[in-house]
Amino acid sequence: VLTSSYSYLFGVPVSVYGAVYFLVVALVSLAGVLSLNFAAASVLLFFSSVGALVSLYYFFISKIILNSYCLICIGIYLSTFLLLLLTLLAVSGKVISNLKIGFYATVNFY
Repeated sequence: VLTSSYSYLFGVPVSVYGAVYFLVVALVSLAGVLSLNFAAASVLLFFSSVGALVSLYYFFISKIILNSYCLICIGIYLSTFLLLLLTLLAVSGKVISNLKIGFYATVNFY
């Protein structure tokens, strides 16, 4: 898998893109945690969705075209899907939490 033609994109190893992806996700996550900003959570949802789609794409290449598996790659696929799941849970909780806070603030205001 790592030596196939699919391991490079525009002459750059796919692993470099993966490292940059996880760095951006970590920074956006940190920004979201520090600021409790819904916009940061939305950006994280976008990146985790794209990461899951790319992982799915590379999984199918690995399984169908190359008929070969890479344990590190499978770990990365699972990590991106776990990231998407956790992000969806966090964003849905944040939406519910924001609605409750808004509702209580409105009720308490009157």
